[in-house]
Amino acid sequence: MVYAVVGWLVIQVAVSTFPRLLIPGWAESLVIMYILLGFPVAIILAWAFELTPEGIKTTKVAQEETEDSKSHAKKRNWFSFLFGAAVPTLIFGTLAIFFYLRSDTSSQSSKDGDKSVAVLPFANMSDDTGSEYFSDGISEELLNVLAKVPNLRVPARTSSFYFKGKNMPVQEIGEALKVQYVLEGSVRKAGEQVRITAQLVKVADGYHMWSDTFTRDLKDIFALQDEIAGLIAKQLQLELGVTPRARAVDPEAHRLLLEARFFWNQRGFENFDKPEELLNRALEIDPDFAEAHATMAMVWVLRAVYTQLDKANDVSEELAHLRVSATRALELDPSLVEAMAAMAYGLYIERKVKESDEWFQKALAISPHDSTTNRHRWKFPQCFHPVG
Repeated sequence: MVYAVVGWLVIQVAVSTFPRLLIPGWAESLVIMYILLGFPVAIILAWAFELTPEGIKTTKVAQEETEDSKSHAKKRNWFSFLFGAAVPTLIFGTLAIFFYLRSDTSSQSSKDGDKSVAVLPFANMSDDTGSEYFSDGISEELLNVLAKVPNLRVPARTSSFYFKGKNMPVQEIGEALKVQYVLEGSVRKAGEQVRITAQLVKVADGYHMWSDTFTRDLKDIFALQDEIAGLIAKQLQLELGVTPRARAVDPEAHRLLLEARFFWNQRGFENFDKPEELLNRALEIDPDFAEAHATMAMVWVLRAVYTQLDKANDVSEELAHLRVSATRALELDPSLVEAMAAMAYGLYIERKVKESDEWFQKALAISPHDSTTNRHRWKFPQCFHPVG
């Protein structure tokens, strides 16, 4: 029993201090393995030897020296045997189950962590401090591209952007998000050009695994994002899994899109008119801007949700606008996950749960970790009551 208690304390110290000391995770497993292997040895030794006033002796010798109390010793030994067998078995069984479950969870986390990366908000290095929405938007778009990479786990925007402005070590951020890699960087916009600096940092040691700087025309921003995502996937020995977007985008329309998404993420009735206005301006510049149509659909999704929360029952107007925008976005780009998610939400509001789930499945098949889809998929039904 002393061995079990001391062993448990040693394990707790190892588990709590090794990560802080940057000692590899296998060292914890080694300590636990040695302690568990030593436990049955301790039981055997405790059964074979007796602690007497003259020192440690075998149980047989100790019993011969106490012949006068043989009857009492026999009863005591039977009790010791039952107690010594039952209690350690219970303790050992409990520890074995605990560490099995822990190791199973740890191995799964490790398995996921081997191919996982968190995209932190890129720092705004532009002269215009008010254009922080642009750097945030670039970070979010890059996150969504990486979310489409097969076998790569990417925490959603809400999780990654929680650390915006927080001066925390990469190791702590990686531990909180349960990832092995963190992507950070900066964005500088000057005129019609953008410079993006990106660094892929390994959480285990805090060292850069890859870094590079890219300078491109703003009209090539989509191709640049795909290029960065492809280089990151290559570093992680993964395939990008999506067709790079070679098409150019109007810089002003793209800027308006990022600003609209910034306000859309703020939520609330007061923040819906502004993104709608910005998206309409973007679509005036480029009527075939698929991403702007998809974001407009999401604006109408939240309008419908907030209207429901405001105790209004008629959301037919919101749903009609939603369908028009989402349908147009999918006509322009059939693989646009944001538009699929908007269709799914709209159908759920109409109580068409089966059709809604089909759209969710289509979106998740393309991008299993897409932040827009996963952010609301399970919370969404609790937000309001479907129409009807």
